Amino acid sequence: MRILFIVASTGYYRSGLSNPLGVLSIASYLQAHGYEVKIYDRNIETAGINSVFKTFNPDIVGVSIMSSRGVKDAVKVSKAGRKHGKIIVWGGQIPTMNIQPCLNNDFVDYIVMGEGELTFLEFADKIRRGESPDAIDGIAYKRNGQIITTKHRAFVNLDDLPLIDWTILNPRDYYQKYIYDNLLYLFSSKGCPFNCSFCGNRDYHRCTHRRRPTDKTLDEIENLVNNYGLKAVYFTDELWCYKKEDVYEFCRRVKERNMKFYWGCDSRADQYTKEDLKLMHDAGCRWLLFGGESGSELMLKKMNKGITTSKVEEAVELCREIGIAAIITLIVGLPGETVEEVMETVSLGLRIRTKFVLFFHYFPTPGSDMHKELVESGLYKPPESLEEVSKLVAMESLGRNFSAVPSKDLIVIRCFFLWAAFIQNGSFDPANNKKLAFAKETVADFINAVSKKGIGYFLQGVYSAAKEFLFILWHVIAYPGIRKKYGLYLRNKK
Repeated sequence: MRILFIVASTGYYRSGLSNPLGVLSIASYLQAHGYEVKIYDRNIETAGINSVFKTFNPDIVGVSIMSSRGVKDAVKVSKAGRKHGKIIVWGGQIPTMNIQPCLNNDFVDYIVMGEGELTFLEFADKIRRGESPDAIDGIAYKRNGQIITTKHRAFVNLDDLPLIDWTILNPRDYYQKYIYDNLLYLFSSKGCPFNCSFCGNRDYHRCTHRRRPTDKTLDEIENLVNNYGLKAVYFTDELWCYKKEDVYEFCRRVKERNMKFYWGCDSRADQYTKEDLKLMHDAGCRWLLFGGESGSELMLKKMNKGITTSKVEEAVELCREIGIAAIITLIVGLPGETVEEVMETVSLGLRIRTKFVLFFHYFPTPGSDMHKELVESGLYKPPESLEEVSKLVAMESLGRNFSAVPSKDLIVIRCFFLWAAFIQNGSFDPANNKKLAFAKETVADFINAVSKKGIGYFLQGVYSAAKEFLFILWHVIAYPGIRKKYGLYLRNKK
């Protein structure tokens, strides 16, 4: 039985291509259970969709949509699949969080909700035996005009999943350079035990953290280092190594196995001591992303973040001492946020001594407490159509402003910090302090990404990038009054 997984094209890149880890994990799991699988990544492949259907002739087509930018292409390939008489299954964050608008059409048969390894295997087994899959856990579908969702599926034990099979895709197609050369996204755990009120973790991962066996993660990395020239790993875990003993085990095993690769991950500002960071640096850690979220202690409490601004500043200073690049993310435009509270967040972003401070606009993520409160109060109406879903560019552009701060202020703030990060001296490598190093790496990575599918795709990518570049530059130079209001002046942070 043949299963085709399609990764919908986003048609847009700010940096290099992200390898489709979720699809790869499901495909590897199905292949280990005897199914013939193929991944057709529309961000990489040049073959037409109809030719793929004809040559591979799948029994089931799974379409992965992780970003709202992929919705339009997902609709296109699903309609093509319907013409070929295929069973169409959607999966990923977008369908999981927007079940109703995704099923209100005639070209999607089922949605796999959340993680798909166990669900897709049981689904395929049912189809292969000629049985109805309607009663299995973890799916949604439409029958007689009614949308039906089955109960949540129990989480898979990560030790039961096979290693990612990199014969299905070529990892070199996804190597990035804007942090370190030959960097790839991998995972060592899933989920997060915390419940920040702006995050959809409660519904998607049910505030549960599961860790993959350390040696299994390192086996995967060792294969990529030895056979594909991998040099760096960005762990995409929602929260890397939640427990302190897991950190120490990972670093110890890297040293024992004499593995040489650089890595970084997403973490919490209150998670590590100076001794922890030294150990991590010795094991190859060169960057850490901390969610600072806000410079207002009041807003941090509303967000249920569980940290203070002093912890964020302390984490940055410890990273500086050790030689680890700290990346700080901050959010503005939160529900009810005032100008004074945004000023506190801007002040934090300006004073912390890291070159990588990223501002995002608040977006009501489905499954979060803030989303629920906005919907119940009538301040926000969830999307009801796929067209509306496709326009939800979460946190990157300002859709709805739920704060008391003028929208133009929020846009200028985000653009200023993007520009400041882009033109700084140096890059993620602490030893590199060359002029405009990060800008050069980012541009090189972008060109590498958009040149994979021919001149037409390249020109489209250049147009999109140029449009955004001019948008950012315009908002940095055209609003001196707003910059003065928030003290937005360039400083080279050493």
